Amino acid sequence: SSQVFFFVFICNHLVLYCRSMAGIPGAEEQPSCLRVLSVWWTTVPVVLVSGIFAWTYYTYVAVYLPRLPSIPLAVMLGLLYHAIVFLWGASYFQSVRTRPGPIPREFHLSEEEAHQIYFEGGDMSSIPRLRELPVQSLSATGHLRVCSVCRILKPDRAHHCSTCERCVLKMDHHCPWVGNCVGFHNYKYFLLFMFYTVVMCFYVGATILPIVVQGWAHGHDLSQSMELNILLVVAAAFGVSTAMLGAYHVSLVHRDRTTLESMKAVHFVDGTSGHWRRPQSGQAWKRLLGSNRLYWFLPVHTWQGDGVRYERDAAPLTTVTVNSDSIPETSQETHALLSSDS
Repeated sequence: SSQVFFFVFICNHLVLYCRSMAGIPGAEEQPSCLRVLSVWWTTVPVVLVSGIFAWTYYTYVAVYLPRLPSIPLAVMLGLLYHAIVFLWGASYFQSVRTRPGPIPREFHLSEEEAHQIYFEGGDMSSIPRLRELPVQSLSATGHLRVCSVCRILKPDRAHHCSTCERCVLKMDHHCPWVGNCVGFHNYKYFLLFMFYTVVMCFYVGATILPIVVQGWAHGHDLSQSMELNILLVVAAAFGVSTAMLGAYHVSLVHRDRTTLESMKAVHFVDGTSGHWRRPQSGQAWKRLLGSNRLYWFLPVHTWQGDGVRYERDAAPLTTVTVNSDSIPETSQETHALLSSDS
């Protein structure tokens, strides 16, 4: 319908605006036509999500609510539905527009430092020591983690996203459905987006189920309630699948892991491998959601920490000291090592 088309059109342009606000490194160097195509292509999943939501919203408000026998009941269900929609939309908007984790300036390398490292095989061990950077992790090859694309010394738990073309603090993964990486600064928004997706889907499914079942029992023409039947299937499918994904991320938060860290161990400066210290019960959620529980379910900034300082298992936070003999001697070896851990 025209209402759905208009809603998708507005959502699409809103997404493009959000992505321009968030900033895509390297986009300004691209030709204008390639930049436009790149932005449009990466926002296709976001537009798809917006389109599905637009259809479900129209079906619930314009098709289901008018069929209810009681106006007060329709008003009550409509108000609750719009409250959930508002929180869902705000969480999704924040997930899309928020930069997941820009790297602090003190981790950036100067042109001289980058040239020495990339082309002269220079010694990197003095950089974290002189700047007092809290770096504890190394690459799988036992060297400091440096990104040759972003020209930075990677903080602990930071990784480079080849899709976004930037390094992200405490990167969890790149999510095409939000058109953004999920990292330190938007992980709470991403969790709330999944939570309210599940709540909205189950709410919609539970409220329309009686009418759908009544139509089946009385043998009504399916064409008269086809939209509600499809809406029930869509709500159940998205609700169950998102709930399963959300349960996995809840387990990650409880163990203070990211999706990337759940796949492989972290290599530390003392030559051991392991994971970051698992916080005490409830502390992980306080770090992510804040100490005030009134704001836990609101898409606002409440998380704690700076995204660069962490504690490892059975080891205090220390400044890295890397021996010079662990630094590659040739520029080719250096470049290979820099590219090996993204």
